[in-house]
Amino acid sequence: YTFYLAIPTMLGASLMKLVKFGLHFTAIEASVLIVGMVIAFAVSILAIKFLMSYIKRHDFFTRDGFDVICEVPITFVQAALGDTIEVPTIHGKVEMKIGAGTQSGTVMRLKGKGIPMLRYEGNGDQHVRIKVLTPQKLSDKQKKLLEEFAELSGTKVNPEQDSFLSKMKKLFK
Repeated sequence: YTFYLAIPTMLGASLMKLVKFGLHFTAIEASVLIVGMVIAFAVSILAIKFLMSYIKRHDFFTRDGFDVICEVPITFVQAALGDTIEVPTIHGKVEMKIGAGTQSGTVMRLKGKGIPMLRYEGNGDQHVRIKVLTPQKLSDKQKKLLEEFAELSGTKVNPEQDSFLSKMKKLFK
């Protein structure tokens, strides 16, 4: 609200600058000029509010300046072994290579696949946040294979089985 209170001061200062450059006004001309400036300012505020309410948020993409951000889900097998996936952009679909061992939350960049820069050449970038999906339902065979994998990699299948004291020892090491 302080911004709105500063408007009369800004308008008065603008009028004083015009007088400083040698333009002289009668009281009526000055008041008409100020009213015109206030109306122009009010119309611009209304136009901005209209545009902000007209532009809807996208379900998949978010914008950060000229850059576009999205989140793409992949399976834990794709994350572990690596894969090439299809990623939607505002310019159409592109293929993106996922490296082996990609972690959930990793952000990858697609250069030039963002918002076009109207006053400059080129486009912004698209940042793709990887979300690794963990399966919620496993068959008995899948469970057995994952347990074998855990055994081969030396990790415990159920870390909650540790006692409270062993967890406290790990915390203070």
